[in-house]
Amino acid sequence: TRPNKKLLDYYLSPFKVTYITLNKLAYKLKLLLVFKIYLMFYMSLLELYYYKASVILELLSLDVIKR
Repeated sequence: TRPNKKLLDYYLSPFKVTYITLNKLAYKLKLLLVFKIYLMFYMSLLELYYYKASVILELLSLDVIKR
C-alpha cells in the first residue's frame, strides 16, 4: 500500500507510440490534451496492451475540470 492514493500506479487506455528514442528506453505517446503531462515516458512505466476479443470495453467520457 502507498501512503497517498495519488501516488498509486494506474493505467489508462492504449495510446499510440509516435516516437522511440535511439536507445529504445523512452517512448513518446500520442495523448489527449486533457492530460496536460509530458509526452515522453521511460519504458518501465509502460505496459504492452493485449487486445482481448472476449472483453468489451465501454468508452467512458472524461470530465474536464477548469481551474
